[in-house]
Amino acid sequence: GVLIDGTLSAENTFSLNNFEDNNNFNLINMQKYPVSAANNWWGSINKNEVKKLIFDFEESKDSGEVFFEPFSMERN
Repeated sequence: GVLIDGTLSAENTFSLNNFEDNNNFNLINMQKYPVSAANNWWGSINKNEVKKLIFDFEESKDSGEVFFEPFSMERN
């Protein structure tokens, strides 16, 4: 997976990646800035399942939101 900490800038974009088979989360946003993560494959086509694989403000009030829609319906 990907861990985004406070060392990246306020404009973070991850697109056209395959995030799957990671422990707990596929993407973890530990910084206060939002992350654009649209058009990635998350290992599922179910929105609720994809959201469970992303750590953001819903898990920690100090983290920025991860915008993951639209997401890929198959591997990139």
